[in-house]
Amino acid sequence: MINRAYVLILHGLLLFTSGANSQVIMSDGSVTVCSGVFMDPGGTGNYPNGATQVLTFYPLHAGDGICLDFTQWDLDYSIFGWSELSFFNGTSTAAPLIMTATGDWIVSGSNPTFDFNGPGMVCANGPLTVEWNPDDTSPGWEANISCYTPLGVAGCNITLSASASPICQGDSIELLAEGNVVSTPLSNDFNSSTIGTGWNSTVNARFDNPCGPGLDGTPHLWMGVEPSPRTLQSNAYDVSLGGTISFDFKMATQGNASPCEGPDEADEGVYLQYSTSGGTTWNTIHYFYPPFYTDGSSHALAWQNYQFSIPPAAQTANTAFRWIQNEISSNSTDHWGIDNVVVSFPTATTISIDQGLGVGTAFTDAPIISTNYTATITDGVASCSASVTVDVISCSCDADVGTMSASTVGSTQNTGMATDQFVLCDGDSFVVNSNNDFINAPGGNPILDYAIYVCPPTAGLSPTSDSCFTSSFIETPPNVNEINNGGVNANIINYLTGIGATVIDNTVWFVPITLSMSATNANEYDSTCYDLGNEYQVTYLNPITFLESANCSSGAIDVSIFGGYPEFFFGSYVVSNTGSGALSNNLVSNHGGQLSITGLQNGDFYGFDVVDTNGCTVSFSGGPYTTPTIDTIEVINPSCNNNDGSLIIQASGITGIGSYSLNMDPAQSSNLFSGLSAGTYDVIVTDVSGCSDTAMVFLSALDGILFDTITTHLQCNNDFTGTIEFDQVTGGDGN
Repeated sequence: MINRAYVLILHGLLLFTSGANSQVIMSDGSVTVCSGVFMDPGGTGNYPNGATQVLTFYPLHAGDGICLDFTQWDLDYSIFGWSELSFFNGTSTAAPLIMTATGDWIVSGSNPTFDFNGPGMVCANGPLTVEWNPDDTSPGWEANISCYTPLGVAGCNITLSASASPICQGDSIELLAEGNVVSTPLSNDFNSSTIGTGWNSTVNARFDNPCGPGLDGTPHLWMGVEPSPRTLQSNAYDVSLGGTISFDFKMATQGNASPCEGPDEADEGVYLQYSTSGGTTWNTIHYFYPPFYTDGSSHALAWQNYQFSIPPAAQTANTAFRWIQNEISSNSTDHWGIDNVVVSFPTATTISIDQGLGVGTAFTDAPIISTNYTATITDGVASCSASVTVDVISCSCDADVGTMSASTVGSTQNTGMATDQFVLCDGDSFVVNSNNDFINAPGGNPILDYAIYVCPPTAGLSPTSDSCFTSSFIETPPNVNEINNGGVNANIINYLTGIGATVIDNTVWFVPITLSMSATNANEYDSTCYDLGNEYQVTYLNPITFLESANCSSGAIDVSIFGGYPEFFFGSYVVSNTGSGALSNNLVSNHGGQLSITGLQNGDFYGFDVVDTNGCTVSFSGGPYTTPTIDTIEVINPSCNNNDGSLIIQASGITGIGSYSLNMDPAQSSNLFSGLSAGTYDVIVTDVSGCSDTAMVFLSALDGILFDTITTHLQCNNDFTGTIEFDQVTGGDGN
């Protein structure tokens, strides 16, 4: 076992380092460490009362275990509450609970010497998680941190690894051999229903599993009616090279009937101890604390496997181990069981590697041909071997992209461009054809490909090391035919912007490369042998587009021109008239520049052709030219003095959807106005181009009804002889 003064800290854990005396302070998070001191949150002072904290210890090497060996322990405990420290065999509090410990016990009475000064050593067979639940304040704890390799059963183990394979001729490799030969002088599973061999004590135990099966269901040793001290002591063994102790353990549950009644007093726990003095003095490795006084903890109430690293002070040629329960309430109480006890230690071994390398575990070699190396470990009795093959290949790089022919298809002229600079009109193609004189790179899946950059590549620099490289290849080797039509994957600009690349002025660079790629990804190529060719700079011009608006006051159409060559370069648009009217100018000198078509009459069709500096052509056409004209207005006069008149307006020559308004009021899309009173109205019709027509209309009101009456009076009362006659009725609509 090797202890290293190296600490990796994560998640904001508070840490002090000073060589081998690094200090890990209890806090939330995780830590990777194999040495140092673990302390409570108060450090060298008292810990405070605060929130629960969880810390996970990881060993430096996968497969190793973590141990905490407590040298100081003083936690608060009272009838009002107590602080607890819980240990879990894994990476979280969901892992198996090893134990929960609390208090600073000094027991008087029958055993005034009992002083619980902590759990001793607590080990996990991998990462170890610690949960701290404070209740008050007290001095706290200190524990030494160490890592160990779980040894397991007896046997021979070795691995041999090489730093690289294949390698080029002349290159060196590092060989590393690791292994051990494990001896297990004590390995007892009690399946014979006896105490078995390897022990230096006798015990009146039961082997009939009276309280249920163990982890493997076979017989185990159960401390039944044995008086105290209940002891199981091993012979003395040579563990001077270190080692591990592994066993299954369980305490019975408090309150059950005998022989399944469990320990409950603080001093009724079980010690794991060692002696290097022939049994004269004993030192505690771990104390299995009864769970009765912890806050609902269930540790040790179910069968669980425990592993411990043999402490440095116990690593002698004459070390014995024992499990002892000093105090019990009676012979029929406080029971516990043990099973599958294994004491393992590595024997003294020699490791050697063939091919003339000799004895040792690490070598550097430079094979000139493919070579099989074998490492062998032996302790003089047992031996085993492991092999690794290092393939040696020829790494001369003959890769060559060869020669290419590049051109454009379409109206593109590339006037004034450099030899390898191409500007594509919308709809044109950029074509690169290999002349098929390339030489593939050696290795699997050789290919001639094209790397894509968003700025000029650096000569001689591998694509993956060039900040301009997009991490993309055109995988249509050995030729490229890129169409500037904006379709999915047909225009590389669309693809690159889709993956988040920043493309300036729609310009990319294609560089031919012959390489040996992985089976699934051209980005994973052999960077030791490849060849880059000359770059091709390609700009994908946007389509030439137009924005027109009518100028009604002068009978003209104003047109703005966008896109094409002038959008990214210094250039212009040459315009020639193909329709009615006259052009205001034949040369538009910039992206977004304007011209006008003047002298247009209603019904005229207009248009022109455009050629930009790059030879990109497009035609523009429009018409017929129209302005709004009010044709008819249907008038419905209001009745008498009411507001029930209306107007229905019919107009022609409207571009787009027309709008209608009266007397400069807000416009509406409907040509019907209702709810009108008598009066004069200015009618305005406007189209989307801003052109309009106006008219005036009058709504007249009808005169009121006037009349005379001729009256004939009654001759007698109630004889119905009277009359009233209306005469000279005028006004209204005459009906």
